[in-house]
Amino acid sequence: MRNRTGVIVVDSQDSGLWRSAIAHSKNNSVRVIAATEYFSGRALAKAIIQTRPQYIIFSWRPAFDAVVFVNGPRGVIKSTSAAIFLLVPDHVGLDFISDEEQERILVSDGLLVTSEILKREYLEYYKVENIQILHDLPDFAQIDEIKSRFIGRKINKIIWVGNSAWGKRLGYKDHKGLHRFFLPAMKALQSIDDSLVFEVIDSARKKLPHEKVLQLVQEASCLVITSDSEGTCLPILEAAALGTPVVTFEVGIANELFYGHLRSQISKRELSALIQAVLNCLSNLESVSKVTASRMDEFRQEIEIELGNLKIPKSTDGKWRSSKQKYSWRKSLKWKLRWVRNIYVNVLSKVSH
Repeated sequence: MRNRTGVIVVDSQDSGLWRSAIAHSKNNSVRVIAATEYFSGRALAKAIIQTRPQYIIFSWRPAFDAVVFVNGPRGVIKSTSAAIFLLVPDHVGLDFISDEEQERILVSDGLLVTSEILKREYLEYYKVENIQILHDLPDFAQIDEIKSRFIGRKINKIIWVGNSAWGKRLGYKDHKGLHRFFLPAMKALQSIDDSLVFEVIDSARKKLPHEKVLQLVQEASCLVITSDSEGTCLPILEAAALGTPVVTFEVGIANELFYGHLRSQISKRELSALIQAVLNCLSNLESVSKVTASRMDEFRQEIEIELGNLKIPKSTDGKWRSSKQKYSWRKSLKWKLRWVRNIYVNVLSKVSH
């Protein structure tokens, strides 16, 4: 299985999608392509087929739309017999049920999702014939290196990691729960124990190098996740791999990772319950840390082999190959504009450096 060649198409370099794809590529013959490095769908399509892949995974909808729903790029991709998968990394297609998302699913050769929750809900809300789970992977090599130079944990420090502006352009408000849950909870906790300190790592305000973020997570006594939903929530996996206890709402892979004694780390979506869960975690810090790290070692072994075991359909004659698409390029304009915006940001970033 591992000798199959594949391509994973993500948004941009050093994004969460990029890091997960790179982690998958380390144990598989996979090339990772950042779509925003290319200035047209045709150029992207040509880059994809250079390795003659047996499968192509699009984990970013704008790239999928630009290649599969536009005649020129689609013509380039049709020269290969590769299976095309759409990988869904978030709940956007569930929060905004749409004909566009349904059409993406119908024309692909298979749907991939990153958690059991996403699998269950996509089967409930959409017509899906072929669905598999491909969990996100954190950068285990970087995590292992940081663990090797661990110098100590701050037993009174609570940390929040995320992007407080995530989904704002789509209409989400405080989707990551920073202002509704985390900040009020920390204020209440400090009134109970004034020795407690908290740190907010908000990429919407200041983007830190990922290695620095991991170091800060490792130093903390507890990572708190307050999102409304997550496809995976990579910080959960990263913290667990670093041995940092996590208190989270029931999102992403929380239910798959935390069970048994760790089930108490999943809080009800209530401020009072969140506060109590953090207090319980801090009072049992050492034991929770050990059990979390042990469980993460098991989970790591389970998910690292998934891409190598990916089931490729025997027939890859998806609708995108043989028929004119109902979903025109005009309907994907909002995604194309988002792609252009990311290209613009990447160019400015390179110029500034």
